[in-house]
Parts: sequence; C-alpha cells; structure tokens
Amino acid sequence: MQSFLILMPIYSTGAVPESEGSRDQYGFGWSYAPLITGEVLANLNIHPEYHHIELTDVTEPENTEVFFSNDVDRSGIVFSRTESISVYGRTWQMNIGVLPAFVADQNQVSGFTIGVLGFMLTLLTSGLVGTNAASRASRAATIAEQSKLASIVASSTDGIIGLTLNNYITSWNLGAEQILGFTRTKTLGRSYLQLIVPENQRKGSQGLIDKVNDGHSVSSVETVHLHKDGRKIPISVSVSPIFDVQRKVSGMSVTVRDISLQKQTEQEIKDLNANLESQVQERTAEAMHVRDQLVMASDAAELGVWVWDCITNELNWNDKMFDMYEYPVSLRDEGIEYAHWLDRIHPDDQADATNSLEKALTHE
Repeated sequence: MQSFLILMPIYSTGAVPESEGSRDQYGFGWSYAPLITGEVLANLNIHPEYHHIELTDVTEPENTEVFFSNDVDRSGIVFSRTESISVYGRTWQMNIGVLPAFVADQNQVSGFTIGVLGFMLTLLTSGLVGTNAASRASRAATIAEQSKLASIVASSTDGIIGLTLNNYITSWNLGAEQILGFTRTKTLGRSYLQLIVPENQRKGSQGLIDKVNDGHSVSSVETVHLHKDGRKIPISVSVSPIFDVQRKVSGMSVTVRDISLQKQTEQEIKDLNANLESQVQERTAEAMHVRDQLVMASDAAELGVWVWDCITNELNWNDKMFDMYEYPVSLRDEGIEYAHWLDRIHPDDQADATNSLEKALTHE
C-alpha cells in the first residue's frame, strides 16, 4: 500500500534547536504518521467504468513510482490529461482519463468533459495539499504527547530515568535496571535521591535537580549511585529538563552510565605510573652510583675517558685527557671535536685507529 510518511524529529529540549550541531546533539528519535494514499483519495468516488486516475512520483525520471491507480483498462481511454505539481520537494505527475462509457453517458460537448477533468484535477491537488496540512496539524499534538516521553528510550544500554519536578521516579528503562539492579516496578513513584543516591551525595544531586528545574541541562557529572545489593557504582550522570507545549519544565530526564571499567582503568594507569616513577628513581639512583664508582676508578687509575657524539661530532673529555694530549682545559668551553682526537694519533696509526672506530660504530 503506497503511503506518505510524515516524519518529525524529537529533541530532548522539546523545541527545535536552531543550529545543525545542536539538532544532532539533542535529537534522538522520530515521530511518524503514515497516510495511506488509497484512503486519502477514497472520497473522490472514482467510477471504475468512467474514469482512469493515476498518481506517479517522477522526481527521479529513471526511477518513477506509481502511488495510486484505479487499475482500469488503459487501452480504452478516450481522452486523457497529464499535469505535474511539486509538493514537499517531490514532483508528482497526475494522469486523468475518461473511458467510452463516460463519453456515451454525457451527451455533452467536449467542454463539459474538460470541466470534469479540471474538477478532478482540483480534487487530486487538494488531496496532496491536505497531506501538507495534516502534517502541520499533527505537529502540535505530537509535541504535546511526545515531549514527556521523548527522553525515555527503552532499548538504551544507558540507564534513562524520568523524574517529576520533586525527584519522584516516573520512568525506568532496562538499562537502569541492568546498571542499578532495581526493576521498574520497584522504582516507580519512589524518590530518586532516597533510593539510589548515597546520603553524602544527596546534597550535590539535589543541586543538579534544582538547576534542571530552572531549565538548564547538566552533562556528564561523575558521581556514585547505590546498587540494589548495596554496592556503590561509579556513574556519569546527565540531566535534561522536559518541557511542555508552553515551554515550562514539566519533568526531567536522568541518564546514568556505568563508568566502573573506566575508573578501574584509570586507577590501573595511576598505579602503573607510580610504579614506573618508582622504578625510574631506583634505576637513576643505581646509574648515578655506578657512574660515581667509574669516575672514582678512572681518577684513581689516572685513565683518560672520552665520549664522542658521532651525530654532532662533539667530544667530551675528562681532565686526564687534556693532560695526556696536551690540550688546554679551556678548549672544553670552545668545543672539542673529532679532529682534536685524530690530530693526536700518529700518522702511521691513523688508518688503523679510524678503521677500528668505524667497526665500533657498526657494533663490531
């Protein structure tokens, strides 16, 4: 059965948000009303032996769709007329024809036939325009009914709880039951604060409720709620006002999300970081101790110690190296380079020394 589907988005704010981003954020469902084409056009009283009427969606020429036809033998059509109109961004083609029986019964000039066809065109146009009017008329009624229930999505994995202005529970979805353990029948009509909010958290939760009563929304506040078995569950809470058709706050929607796994992961990361910091401090202390021992040993053995950064070509010598190579210590501030070391290698030994150094760089 071909039909027109009147769609209207439902927003948790009750009213249509102005920006596209806000509509994406607050939109969470649709209200829809189907109008069966055959029922809409039933009052035309189409005579099956007189008239042929067909309504086709031709918006996409390569993919036309017949929405209504009274299924008569088209080969017998004597006169026909086709008109196109645009409604709701779609292009509709109306084809109206008369059959021989109609012509035989008229005994009228062709002008009368044209008048009948014009009248029927008007009726068809009125039917399509009526669809537009029906959608507008249903909008106000739908908002009035759906604004109280728009936030309650029974299949959500998050807990979604409907409250009165004085925090009594009016709705409780399956997600709330799975997170907090209470069934719907055990929660309706009971105080939200008394049932699932720990005593030391109730003052803060009441502050959130007062803020929402003033028409404001609260998003992602981390707190704890009580499970049916007495456990404290880490929860992320968002609270939104529910407006009536006069834009007055008539209730509120509370969304609770179990963040136990998130909190557990955060604690594990903190513990790991603390452990790593402890290990780093311990290893650093060990390295400093080993370094001090090496420095003491090299000083005692009067060893020259040097480090070469092969990327920057900089050298770092201890004092013994300056003494052995007969360079002034002041050269340390000016910058010691690879050439300073190479200059102190005997020309006969430079090839072997640099070859050995290159092997060391390739881990040989």
